[in-house]
Amino acid sequence: MADQQYFKSSVQISRPFLTSKAVKFLQKKTIPDYQTYKQRISHVLSFLLSLTRLLKFPSRTLESAMLYYQRYYLFNHFSTSSNIDVAIAALFIASKNEDTIKKLRDIIAIANPLRNAPNTNEAIEENKKVILNFEKKMLETISFDFRTYHIDELLIRIAKDLKLSVDLTYLAYMIAFDSFQTEVSLKTPQHATAIACIIIAAKFREENSVFPLNSAKYKCDRALVNEALFEILELYINNYNYGSLADMYPNDKESFIKIRINIKNEINLKDLDERSLLNDGFYNIKNYNVSDTGSARYMLGNQEKRFYEEVDAQENYKESTEPKKVKLH
Repeated sequence: MADQQYFKSSVQISRPFLTSKAVKFLQKKTIPDYQTYKQRISHVLSFLLSLTRLLKFPSRTLESAMLYYQRYYLFNHFSTSSNIDVAIAALFIASKNEDTIKKLRDIIAIANPLRNAPNTNEAIEENKKVILNFEKKMLETISFDFRTYHIDELLIRIAKDLKLSVDLTYLAYMIAFDSFQTEVSLKTPQHATAIACIIIAAKFREENSVFPLNSAKYKCDRALVNEALFEILELYINNYNYGSLADMYPNDKESFIKIRINIKNEINLKDLDERSLLNDGFYNIKNYNVSDTGSARYMLGNQEKRFYEEVDAQENYKESTEPKKVKLH
């Protein structure tokens, strides 16, 4: 009897936002030195900022690239030797998703001088192969989920609705930019982050007329806003010099510590039990062999119901076509 051959297949449903414990759970598997990783985040943001300016990309492309970059290292091992290539792959995907398309060769040609890499035709072609490989992996990592909303666009809309001054709105905008190097985009939707940036800016400038700020008016749970608040304030408290506000307000780190103390009683999101993370295949390190040799299907979260309807229909069809067993007397 010939050996049976099994066809590998998998189905992955996109989860755009994860809890803090889920993020830490994944990073324990993929990031051997978290401090080095955080330092490289600041370097990558600076590198991509310079690159997007030379390419004349808008900030929304940079924001999406930073999200893809951080999401990639939740499911793939981090290495300082290749993380800039991963960042360029993230920017390449973001440029297509944000309709600011550039040829990959052109992006590499502008990126290489920024990272002191050779810029010959041979070097560019070799680098292109590496980045295209990262692109494939990154697309699978994000489950081909290209739904994007941008903090700055939502922040400006909310600021106008609240009738904030130009100066206060600009400060909130700079805080939103600093949030790109935090993990807030992995955990909370962009309107929650926008509201958090406005709250931090208003408290920093002591603009009490902004409060009370009702997040429910903007269809946002206060716990989501608090999650973003704590994440951004942690950046300013622990790594103030990595943020852009350090240049504008070099001696004001203590202000953010006071803001954090004053909101200590705020409640953030409920987290998952670690046992549920261990039992959920979604939180495994990414295995690309299935898509290379078998079939991998990626679905948005709102398509989950349709998937189970397909499974039920397939089971019903299987039952209807199977030969009926006849009981002999």
